[in-house]
Amino acid sequence: MPQFQYEVKKGPDERSSGVLEAESQRAAVARLREMGYFPIRVEEHIEAAEKDVLKQVFARVKLSDRNIFFRQFANLTEAGMIITRALRTVAEQCENKQLAKVIESLHDEVQKGEPLADAMEKHPKVFSSMVSNLVRAGETGGMLDEVLWRIVEFGEQEEQLRGKARTAMVYPIFLLCIGSISIFILISFVFPKFIDIFNEFGAELPWPTRVVIGLCEFM
Repeated sequence: MPQFQYEVKKGPDERSSGVLEAESQRAAVARLREMGYFPIRVEEHIEAAEKDVLKQVFARVKLSDRNIFFRQFANLTEAGMIITRALRTVAEQCENKQLAKVIESLHDEVQKGEPLADAMEKHPKVFSSMVSNLVRAGETGGMLDEVLWRIVEFGEQEEQLRGKARTAMVYPIFLLCIGSISIFILISFVFPKFIDIFNEFGAELPWPTRVVIGLCEFM
């Protein structure tokens, strides 16, 4: 989607500038007016393609960011705000730039008359098929608020389970690291001291002992 560099008036003597994504210059002007600004200058702003590619590669939408989005969205729609205005408000408050772009895309699609569920299906990396289907059911049944809160509940439960899984993995990983370090010290520094003693015996050593000696010499 093209970007437009703008300069607007927020008050009699207060001016502001920035960059806005929109389908056309006219759409950018309309969006600025919807945000309560008076556009002075709106020009197309072309960024380097390499920067956009790098942003898409390294940008990531975390589960916690998605849960915050759904909670804010559910609060606004429950308060009676229309979907397009609620999406616009959440996008302006979103700290994750990649997620903010996705929400902006949802806003544009819904403003065109497309169902919210269909707009979400265009972003499968952010919204799973289960989420899209739940939203579609909520839109069809006229209970979108309840469905959004159910999605919030599911998302927070998933986040808690992931946190517990990470916590449960800390202790085994710690033991694995300590065990690996201990084995390395034994093989590299302790066992080699016994090799000379074994060699003085002059007897044939069993194969497990020979394997350990070979490993010590390798280390």
